[in-house]
Amino acid sequence: MDFPLLSFIVWLPMGSLLLLLLVPADQQRVFRLIALGTVLLQGLGVGYVLVHGTAQAAGLWVESCPWMRLGLGSWGTMAVDYRVGVDGLNAGLLALTVVVLAMGIVASWNVQRYVKAYFALYLLLDTLVMGSFLALDFLLFYVFFEMALLPVYFFIGLWGGEQGRQAATKFLLYTLLGTVLILVVLIGAGLSVYDPVATGMQLGLLVPGEALTPAKIAAVQSMVHTATVPAEHVVHSLNLLHMQDGANFLPGTVLGLVGGGTFIGGYAARLLAFVGLFVGFGIKMAAVTFHTWLPDAHVAAPTPISMVLAGILLKMGAYGLLRTAYSIFPEGALYYQFEIGLLGVLSIIYAALNALAMQDLKRMVAYASVASMGF
Repeated sequence: MDFPLLSFIVWLPMGSLLLLLLVPADQQRVFRLIALGTVLLQGLGVGYVLVHGTAQAAGLWVESCPWMRLGLGSWGTMAVDYRVGVDGLNAGLLALTVVVLAMGIVASWNVQRYVKAYFALYLLLDTLVMGSFLALDFLLFYVFFEMALLPVYFFIGLWGGEQGRQAATKFLLYTLLGTVLILVVLIGAGLSVYDPVATGMQLGLLVPGEALTPAKIAAVQSMVHTATVPAEHVVHSLNLLHMQDGANFLPGTVLGLVGGGTFIGGYAARLLAFVGLFVGFGIKMAAVTFHTWLPDAHVAAPTPISMVLAGILLKMGAYGLLRTAYSIFPEGALYYQFEIGLLGVLSIIYAALNALAMQDLKRMVAYASVASMGF
């Protein structure tokens, strides 16, 4: 298919945002119609992807183009691509996002304060959420995922209740801690993973446009692992699909499967990387011990944003955990399986008991959301 449908789904709200900025501030009904029309049009695109996506090769619908190439000197080259795609992990979340965002716009129909700014931020949040779910490059995912926090911060601070600014600040500080942990792992993964196709092309072993077979790719991987390829010719990658294949980790690097780094106490760097991602995304999904920002944010946020917060943003944390930590470091999931299960049970029981005790409906929904994420 020549039309970049996935990119259209991601960037359509930004086009609508530019159109909205040109509309006079007194045309409040137009703002609402632009936002609703945008999400409905996205829904048509998502519906087409869900119906026809299974016809794609290997069940994966991908769009990509080169984005950045960074020279690392004697370490080789870092390739960062604009890469978005749909597979079994994110397909259902796209449909959920469209439904919840459309419901949020309907619930926002009677917003009276800063109407133009409200719907502009809503469209920005739409793009960032869709980009987070569709991104298949770790850096691209990180940019979308972290920037999605900013519209929520302003929604809580500007349209929240009396405690809006305090709740927004608490939300931002908590999530920034998770941001740092995820960024550290991202850097380590980028220096440890290589792109066998790009490396093979750089060496002249593969020709652009030729049919790639598993045997050809395996030959390049074998050369890299036997140190036949000079380090300066290796093309490092942040492609999440490459990171899921252990053969694409360079031996002797900090997160390599062979000769990987160890830290104080003899802990393997890969296990610590899993913990870093688990804590980072655990904060985003409000797992118990990291959850105290959520009830305050729920109470302070406007009701439509509370819907988006519970219906989409917490799921982004769980999705990030599955897309990165579990897929890239599966041995970490096995090693810490008891602790993870215990934390899940604790979240379910503790949050459910809190929800039963709440007199405020929004706080009750917040704790019920924490319990559901425990499952």
